[in-house]
Amino acid sequence: MNTIMRGRQSIWLALPLLLSLLFSCKKDKEEAKPTASSPTITALNPTTGTVGTSVTITGANFSTSPASNTVKFNGTAATVTTATATQLTTSVPQGATSGAVTVTVNNQTATGSSFTVTAPTATAPTITSISPTSGPAGTSVTITGTNFSTTAANNTVTINDLAASVSSASATSLVVTVPQGATTGTVKVSVAGQTVTGPTFTVTAPLPPTITSINPTSGVAGTTVTITGTNFSTTAASNTVKFNGTIATVTAVTSTQLTVKVPAKAGDGALTVTVGSNTATGPNFDYLESVTVSTLAGSTKGFSNNPGNAQFNYPYDVAVDAAGNLYVADQDNYSIRKITSTGQVSTLASTTSTNTRPAGVTADKDGNVYVADYKNHRILKITSTGTVTTLAGSGVAGGANGTGTAAQFNKPSGIAVDKDGNVYVADYDNHRIRKITPAGVVSTLAGSSYGFADGTGNTARFYAPAGITVDASGNLYVADQYNHRIRKIVVE
Repeated sequence: MNTIMRGRQSIWLALPLLLSLLFSCKKDKEEAKPTASSPTITALNPTTGTVGTSVTITGANFSTSPASNTVKFNGTAATVTTATATQLTTSVPQGATSGAVTVTVNNQTATGSSFTVTAPTATAPTITSISPTSGPAGTSVTITGTNFSTTAANNTVTINDLAASVSSASATSLVVTVPQGATTGTVKVSVAGQTVTGPTFTVTAPLPPTITSINPTSGVAGTTVTITGTNFSTTAASNTVKFNGTIATVTAVTSTQLTVKVPAKAGDGALTVTVGSNTATGPNFDYLESVTVSTLAGSTKGFSNNPGNAQFNYPYDVAVDAAGNLYVADQDNYSIRKITSTGQVSTLASTTSTNTRPAGVTADKDGNVYVADYKNHRILKITSTGTVTTLAGSGVAGGANGTGTAAQFNKPSGIAVDKDGNVYVADYDNHRIRKITPAGVVSTLAGSSYGFADGTGNTARFYAPAGITVDASGNLYVADQYNHRIRKIVVE
């Protein structure tokens, strides 16, 4: 009986220990299970290669930050250059031997297939030196070594894994340009699938450009100018050249010389070169205007719209619309003629009445044409389709303000229209400047009887104002004929 009791007591004493062991084993099994975010490796490409070979690792749950992925070739750490959640790019590190490739992310490691590290062949490229070893983007670097391809395009050169253009190549020397956006890092050369890693190139801040001379120092638009200096970009688009603030086209570049074309309408002023955020100011360039006179339309006196042989009779004034069409007050043909930018002449409006004598002409932003009918003392409006109406004026000489035909003019000569559609008239024999709103309401803006006086409104005096124009700010300019002056009217 005592024996049985002692046996039962032993079982009860051992039971907690057994349960503890079972729970511990279960926990160990649970901890051994990979979490949902554990990295996995499904493929390597390639699976063999020399030191420096670029290898793509495909899988899942990698970090998108290259530095957060630890890649090893048979225990030797490699540098990750690019990373996505499913793909890593790395290179076989120095000292690596054949064996499994592993990826560790957040202390969780995935083991992939084996990578075979092969010995370089006798024709593998080597790098013995680079010169210079530092400089800004655009610097020309000479790489000295062996077994380079003599065909420039067959050598792939990178600086901290950013491709650099190869400008010349021999079996023992490559000349490359440090690319824009490059950062400090090792120089690598790949030839026929074999990659060698060379010294580190230090990318420095760009040096400001300088201009020592320009040749020639004067010329017309289109003149080729050579700019000599230092620290220009060897990429044409990275140099901004301006003549007196007007951008020029860069046609050829080296780090010490730019070839550009003088832009049209540049004007006299300093030449500047901007590279990055740095600007150099050089000598002044003397812009020579090139003036070419040609006949757009017209031949002998007469009336004809024939292409190449159009005729006018005492054309008095011209205006241009927003589309580049010209309008002509053809006085002794009693017509308003239209000329397209290609020189095609047509008649927009015409009359056989000898009482009509178009003097001033202007066009608004909508293509409507306004005519000062000097002899009929009226202001006419002509639509783009040729419909003629009287905007203002009774047809009888006078000076009355009013609306439409209730108003009067006396030999209106010059005419202009502002951006809001207000029409301004140089009322020649009334010695006044008149304003007509788009609704046809006529008022006297300035002037009274003839004479000369500056002042406001009707205290100012003109003597036969003939021409008038308006600028973008609404200021008016008047040719005051018998006062032999140019007058300015500020409308506020």
